Amino acid sequence: MKLIIEGLDHQGRGISKQNEKVYFIENALPNEEVEVEIIKEKKNIAEGKVIKYYKKNDSLREEPLCPYYGICGGCDIMHIKNQNKYKQDKINNIIDKYANSNIKVEEVVELNKYNYRNKITLQVKNNKLGLYKKGSNDIVEINECLLVKEKINEIIKLIKENQKLDNINQIIIKSMEETMVTFITNKDININVDYLKKKVESIYINDKLVYGKNKIIAQMDKYKFLVSSNSFFQVNTPVATAMYKYIDSLIPKTNVIFDLYCGTGTIGIFVSNKADKVVGLEINKDAIKDANENKKINNLNNIDFYEANASNIKQKTNLKPDVIIVDPPRSGLDDKMIEDIKNLKPNKLIYVSCDPMTLARDLKKLDYNIISIKGFNMFPNTYHVESVILLQRKD
Repeated sequence: MKLIIEGLDHQGRGISKQNEKVYFIENALPNEEVEVEIIKEKKNIAEGKVIKYYKKNDSLREEPLCPYYGICGGCDIMHIKNQNKYKQDKINNIIDKYANSNIKVEEVVELNKYNYRNKITLQVKNNKLGLYKKGSNDIVEINECLLVKEKINEIIKLIKENQKLDNINQIIIKSMEETMVTFITNKDININVDYLKKKVESIYINDKLVYGKNKIIAQMDKYKFLVSSNSFFQVNTPVATAMYKYIDSLIPKTNVIFDLYCGTGTIGIFVSNKADKVVGLEINKDAIKDANENKKINNLNNIDFYEANASNIKQKTNLKPDVIIVDPPRSGLDDKMIEDIKNLKPNKLIYVSCDPMTLARDLKKLDYNIISIKGFNMFPNTYHVESVILLQRKD
């Protein structure tokens, strides 16, 4: 069927309305006329893909550089020319509609559109090495990925040239100041990894270190962080660094800061110069081990990291925070966490969000004044966006 695209949804898909039905179309932009094939259909909505363009919007569209675009599903909006504007509008629309606030996003910070990811997880199936095909468990074989650092693409090439893939399920490559490769296998086997030893600092087979360091170093501004094989670390180091420095700039000199969902301690360490005491809470045991090591290698004595659910603050400390920083998962804050924040009554609350929808939901529940919102394009060429919201206690 032929459609005229009227707008974009929050996943970067084109929207068209016809006969009281809403159509969501991949790789379609506003004011484009397209012929589409319907893939999924319900009573009032349908999803489709473009099979022919009658009219393209050249002011918004650019040709994707990736040869796997639209196949692996990793770069949903590589065809959008001004991605920052799209993401700024997305946050504004969601906050306005669902949080009932007319505060607008200051800007969306982007530092690198390509070669920004410091990590890739490659899938292995039927001796094919690559990424999952969009919407399936089939493998798209790749020779390189435009989103990852060049060092990672160099390692991918080496692996494809030298590695037998029998009994390997995944290969995870992390590359910061140093590089780590982890092979995930379906049984305890020996893998010849000699060809990698001159190129990387660490090699794991499952949980077993078989070469080099057990952790690698990541540098962010003046701070160093240890990254283990199974710990989370922001995939876009330059933008994450800019975001943490911005968070630090929002905080005046104060007594106590709580860093909740602290992970490996990155945010707490960045803001440690602003407080007499920083308290970090994180439920992941390995992340807390890394956080305490990161505290030591950065020579910081005013931070305490605890392994605990962030919503069980009172079990670990009786301190009263002047500032609370929360960086929750995509699901946002649970009701217990929101009640704890209300009871602690911090003057300032800084919410780091990777999902504007759960952010808007939580902002209504928190009942704090929104002072500012700033976006960070942590994941260029995808519809995801990170944002930092400064909130002030109403009374």
